[in-house]
Amino acid sequence: MRKLPLFIGLLLWMTPAVQSQTPFWDYQFDDPAGWTLEDNWEIAPGLMQFSWSPVVLNYDLSAYSPPIMLVDNVESLIVNQYVEPYEWSVTTEKAEISLVLQEGEVVLWSWSLSSGIWGSPAGEDLELSISEYAGQEVQVRFRTFGPTTDAWWYWDVFNLRMTAWFDNDLAVTEVAGPHVLTLGDTGSWEVSVQNLGTDPRDNFSVNLRSYRSGELIGSFLVTDPLEPGVTGVYGFDKSFDQPYNDVIFGEVDNPGDVFPGNDRSDGFFLRIKPGSLFSILVWDNDNDIASIIDPEKGDEIQADDGLKRALDMAGFDYSEVGTLPGDLGDYDIVLSTMGCYCLG
Repeated sequence: MRKLPLFIGLLLWMTPAVQSQTPFWDYQFDDPAGWTLEDNWEIAPGLMQFSWSPVVLNYDLSAYSPPIMLVDNVESLIVNQYVEPYEWSVTTEKAEISLVLQEGEVVLWSWSLSSGIWGSPAGEDLELSISEYAGQEVQVRFRTFGPTTDAWWYWDVFNLRMTAWFDNDLAVTEVAGPHVLTLGDTGSWEVSVQNLGTDPRDNFSVNLRSYRSGELIGSFLVTDPLEPGVTGVYGFDKSFDQPYNDVIFGEVDNPGDVFPGNDRSDGFFLRIKPGSLFSILVWDNDNDIASIIDPEKGDEIQADDGLKRALDMAGFDYSEVGTLPGDLGDYDIVLSTMGCYCLG
């Protein structure tokens, strides 16, 4: 492919003088392996949940994480959660979060269900200091106990993170820009890099790269110091002379980086549209039943909504119908959904 001109710019803004910590362990409940779950606990994609059902009397039920080695400069355990008791039957039930150590157990947080709801239904962060347990292997324990599980609705845990202080750590936090370009147009993307370390950093490179080909779309050498807690935003302009679909990502090349786990962004979908047009028909044939969890947004949607979100992200124009036309000759592509239930 012939290389076209590339423009690289730099914009740097100062954030408040508050240093950030590095999440060195981040668990999204996408895999239950290693967890020990007692009755009424379960793990589903993106969620660990304790449920009131089946009702258990005089209960003491826990969920244990896999063993985790705390780094020497560990700072916090952050639990994103929602506690929802059943208000008419609450007596002396409690919820606890603790660390199980080799020499015992320490309770980090306790909540009496008689105090009511904790957090918001979408999840709220609870930050707990664990710095005094640095260098130890631990398990995180979620425990609830009391006269009856009927005191509950649910205890939802959405995410666990452990943070630490590092002297040299740069993190790519975002790629922003267009997902769709028409052939020949120039796109502009920004890669955000935050200094999560305690020391200023300079002489590092910020790159924008193609996942499809591995090609380096652009690179910027940062020579001015990026202070702790500050985010730098680095701009890349690029045009393309061939249509295709790709995933691009930002990365930082930071010599001596202590924690490389955040040196690369998530994938960013990119479609280069060809000059020719074609017509797409989406036949909504799924009984209008929301039966699918969107893996990116986490909401429950109908099957046709999943198709339309993918088409919208890719920049495709389409028509949608609830009844299939008798003549499909006007369409190049027909997509149909059936959902999870048979039509009557």
